[in-house]
Amino acid sequence: MTRPSSFFVTVLWLPSRWLLTAILLAAPTGYTTLLAQDEPRGALELASTSHAATLVEAITLDRARFRLADGTAIELPTRDIVGWGRLPPWPQGPMVLVAGGGVIAGRLERYDAEVAVVRSQAWGLIEIPASCLVGFRASMAHGPVCDELLEQTSDAQKAPDGPQPERLFRLELKNGDRLLAKAIAIANQVLELNPGQSPPAATSIAGSDAMIFSDGERVGIPLERVQSIDFLAAPRIIQQRPLTLWMALADGSRLNVQSISSVGASDAASVQAESVILVGEAFVTRLKATGNRNQIVAIAVDGGCARWLSTLAPASFVQTPAIGSAWPLAVGCTLDRGWLVARGRTAFAGLGIHAPARLAYRLENPVDRFESLVAIDDLAGQGGSVRVRVLAGRGGDPLREVFVSGVIRGGEQPLALTIPLDQATALELLIETADGGEILDRTLWLDPRLIGR
Repeated sequence: MTRPSSFFVTVLWLPSRWLLTAILLAAPTGYTTLLAQDEPRGALELASTSHAATLVEAITLDRARFRLADGTAIELPTRDIVGWGRLPPWPQGPMVLVAGGGVIAGRLERYDAEVAVVRSQAWGLIEIPASCLVGFRASMAHGPVCDELLEQTSDAQKAPDGPQPERLFRLELKNGDRLLAKAIAIANQVLELNPGQSPPAATSIAGSDAMIFSDGERVGIPLERVQSIDFLAAPRIIQQRPLTLWMALADGSRLNVQSISSVGASDAASVQAESVILVGEAFVTRLKATGNRNQIVAIAVDGGCARWLSTLAPASFVQTPAIGSAWPLAVGCTLDRGWLVARGRTAFAGLGIHAPARLAYRLENPVDRFESLVAIDDLAGQGGSVRVRVLAGRGGDPLREVFVSGVIRGGEQPLALTIPLDQATALELLIETADGGEILDRTLWLDPRLIGR
């Protein structure tokens, strides 16, 4: 048997406070070859439940090459890719969160003001600029986003030229204690708070049960006692490319990639990864890691023939509860800031919406179809019941209903939608309550995407 060649992977984390951008084609079990040509646009769709059956030979922002199990080579523009592979479960922990929505399954070995070192389950030691970390999770018990990070990131985005918010570190220990620190360091599996020369000081934060540690003596905490760390001032990162590529690894990691290309055929197990992280307007940092190509199990593209709703700005969003305050639109996480997962199915991107609600988009380019998985959030258990409707239209024409579901209930498998849109330029999603009123009507839209030009 011919051993597969090694690969060179360039990884790029782009700006977002959310876990954003994705492509996943849900393949029937056992289906591992080329699916079809998309009739209106010729976009190629690949699916594989085994990444070894359809190999990724090379991807850049311009071109992509795949090879099927029978040896057939396929080359096409990257912007014509709808999806390849099947996403694995999220990492169970530990894991590190990076700017732009990346997740690396692995332990945080070292951290200081300049550099963080992660021991990745799939690719060994990975060195990352410290300014690009946004979080650490010992397990899935904590979601990928915390409210404090969202608030500070939002404030920074409102005044992009203003001063950056002070960088703070929000820690939660496994015993439930919460701390806020102005500086941390990690080495030898010990987390140290605020090295400094002043006497120790710890004061409470107004409206919070957390304690803040300012300049003071070193306070050491075994990392095994730490449940989560949030880096509460996100770095300012400028997106400079219209096309976004994502790669998923078998251990659940998701990385934003700039390219994947062969570097030689002599070492089948070798994969070299290079991450390009843009911080500020001009500062570029690269990092490298090694691993096995067979760990790559899914590729995602956003910005070509497929666009993700989670990366588009809605024209409007209205949530109208019968009682209480309105629920927000959750982008890249559940309504409880949790991981995007429904009955074991995960996603690169998604939306969380509480019924009853209406979400509208106005599109720059006509689209041919809409695809998504829809389910009640797992946290609702067997509760919750909704009905979803999809409306679409062209130009100034009135919108027409193009899809209506049956009742979607908590505990059921996600409903797969593939809806023709006939060159629509407007799309609306309606989420209606069914039986049981509004209780637990939390819908998840996993990898919602528009397919078109």
